[in-house]
Amino acid sequence: MTAESLKDLYPPIPDNLVIEPFTAFFFTIGVTFGLTGIITAAIIFLTGSVLKHKHTISEKLFLFYLVLSTLIHFNLERYWTFHSKEILNEGNNNIFARLWRHFGISDTRWLGPQPGVPLSQFSCMYGIEVMATFGCGPFCLLTIILYILNLPAVWVTMPVATTIEAYGLMITWIPQVYENHQAVPVKDPVLYFLYFIGMQLPWIVVPVISIFYSIFRVTKLAGDSKPKDNNKPKKIKNDADKKKINTPKDKKNK
Repeated sequence: MTAESLKDLYPPIPDNLVIEPFTAFFFTIGVTFGLTGIITAAIIFLTGSVLKHKHTISEKLFLFYLVLSTLIHFNLERYWTFHSKEILNEGNNNIFARLWRHFGISDTRWLGPQPGVPLSQFSCMYGIEVMATFGCGPFCLLTIILYILNLPAVWVTMPVATTIEAYGLMITWIPQVYENHQAVPVKDPVLYFLYFIGMQLPWIVVPVISIFYSIFRVTKLAGDSKPKDNNKPKKIKNDADKKKINTPKDKKNK
């Protein structure tokens, strides 16, 4: 990261912004993934060993993603929804504000409203975070509950949740392409490829996979639910079978 790569961005990076290193967030990231792993493992144990439900490895991976998404939507993104104007406040040491300040150097719109910058520059991000907080979060949580109960509706709620996530990512990326990446330091490969693209890529990759997987499961469930017609006449395989069928019983007994 160089000062040159952060120049001429709009919204600008405030001169007094303290940019913390990524290592400052190792503990928070570790706790988040650790908590996700514990919750996921507990649900897998409950559904598998106690409730005797059968879930594939793919479905368990989706569960991990949904638990992680729920934690992010209800905590980090909820903070932006309600406190975006406080992110740049001097002395704000809230862990979520610090995370947004760190991530915000890869897309300055995430730094929140600034003096002298029209609110319209941040309206797109506000819309995304409202969707994440009140749309993705509740649907991810509902999907986890349906997973535990082993109800087929899980294959409806999961694609709804992930579609909202994918839509949110598209309206994050597309305006920046249209505006020539004015808020993104494209000259810095780490901030552009690792942060702006890499860290957000799962929000489109996993949703696409989950949508196709849900279609597969719904189709399979629909096929399994069709009544089987056991009254159809059996097919006659060969002439010998025909003779057996057409031979009168009294002839056989002679």
